[in-house]
Amino acid sequence: WRSAAEQRVTNIYTDGSKMDERVGAAVYCNNPPISLSSKLPDHYCIFQAEIFAIRKAAEVAQKMETTTKVNVFVDSQAAIKALESKA
Repeated sequence: WRSAAEQRVTNIYTDGSKMDERVGAAVYCNNPPISLSSKLPDHYCIFQAEIFAIRKAAEVAQKMETTTKVNVFVDSQAAIKALESKA
């Protein structure tokens, strides 16, 4: 086991957006370098795009070493509250 000081920390950032009826989601991490973007169906709302990005971030986090602490940063209060209610 590694001590807390030796534990690697990875920050993953998520975002979903809708502009001019086009919808997308993104996941970014600088270490290890990961940049994912997805075009989503035009009928999706911003909330669905945010949830999609969070799910992709979770998939990325699951592939990390078990000794890595992962922080996922989300800028959608609605998505956070929806996930908290499911926990």
